Formats: sequence, C-alpha cells, structure tokens
Amino acid sequence: MEAQWSEPSEAHAPPPGRARYPLTGLANALTATLLIEAVGWLASLVWPTDGPVTLAAFVPSAILFLVWFRRARINADSSDWHQRRAIGWAVGGWFVPLASAWIPFQVMADIWRAGLPADRRSRRAVLLGFWWLCWLLSLTIKGAPRQVTAHPAIYVSMDIPSGVAAAVSAVLLIVIVRKVSGRGVVG
Repeated sequence: MEAQWSEPSEAHAPPPGRARYPLTGLANALTATLLIEAVGWLASLVWPTDGPVTLAAFVPSAILFLVWFRRARINADSSDWHQRRAIGWAVGGWFVPLASAWIPFQVMADIWRAGLPADRRSRRAVLLGFWWLCWLLSLTIKGAPRQVTAHPAIYVSMDIPSGVAAAVSAVLLIVIVRKVSGRGVVG
C-alpha cells in the first residue's frame, strides 16, 4: 500500500507557541549554499564569467530556501500573529509574474513578526526591507542595457552592481534565516 502525503490537519497542530518543524538543520544547509552563492557572485565580478559556481550554488539554495520558507510559514501559524497569505503562497508567490515582486516579501514579513514578542511586532522590519531591495535590484539591474551612452565604445557593465546586490542579498538572507530559525515560535 502506498503512503499518501498530506498537510498536517489542524487537529494535529502543535500547541500554541511551539513549532511544527525544526528549522535549524535546514538553516545550516541553506547558510552554506548561500555563502557559496555570495562568494560566487563576488568572484564573478573579478573573473568575468557567467558564474558557474554561483549557478551551481543557486539551484540547491533555491530548493533549500523554498523548503525552509514553506516550513517557516507553517510554523508561523502557531503564533498569534495573523498571516496575510495562505501557506501555498510561500512557494507559489515566487512564480506568479508581477506578484512575485511583493508576495514573498509579505510572507517573509509575517513569518518574521510571528517570531517576535508582541511589543516588537509593530516596528519596521528594516533588515527584511534591505534584503528585499537588494534582491529586486539584483534582478532588475542584471537585465539593464549594457550600453549607456551614444558612443559604442563607452559602456557600463551592469554585472557589477547586479553581482554586488545579489551577494548582499544572499548575506542578508543568511542573517534573516538564522534569526528566524533561532526563535522559539517559528523555528
């Protein structure tokens, strides 16, 4: 007989204040791949390639992050902080055109606040804002035109600011993942 996977029901939800999934192991693996990715981004600025190290680290980073993100979102339900998006948006929000520029940030902000003490939840999540800004900049700058003047011999490579933004985004994400995973409610 084949076992069927199903989402844990509310009847099997953990007691309030306890996480459903431990996140520390995932956070450690994700930290390692994000560090490799950040170093790859920075190395690609010195050695102009398409960043094979970065690409090799991006795929496992993306997979580990999506697993971690979904589990952190599920854990956030054990908090008394209202989650604006359903659990499915933790993964699906990254793949919806245009909405992917905002929904994952909202999910992360709610996860972040779910693990904070009630008196700190109304503060601005500056770290999250910087992470998201760097992430969006890395994506949009990379697609910017290479030639920025009328003279064909004068151009500015947008790979440098895009690579720096991607590396900073990866490092900020490491800090966020470590902080969220270390909190009692969601990690």
